[in-house]
Amino acid sequence: MLICTHNRCSLENSKKVLLIDHFMQKFTENIIYISNDRLSYHQNRDDHDGDDYWVTILKANGNFENVNSILYFENKKVRYIWDNDVRELIKLHGLDKDIKCT
Repeated sequence: MLICTHNRCSLENSKKVLLIDHFMQKFTENIIYISNDRLSYHQNRDDHDGDDYWVTILKANGNFENVNSILYFENKKVRYIWDNDVRELIKLHGLDKDIKCT
């Protein structure tokens, strides 16, 4: 159905994605775009004009980044978020990634 209704494009411009897992099952997911007017805000304290709003997200390498908008989709209760640095959708990990329980 997706092939009949949509055209192939780059991931950052897409509205839907077609996923094929190891068992050749196909899934279509909507890509959700949340701009800064719908995010829970933190205002940059260095800029007092009120126009610079951002939200902090966790990157795949463990660093945090401040962004104005978020592009993501969910599949099988796993969220994939757009990373502008590597130009691809990456699996969003929790803060406990690579932390050993001792």
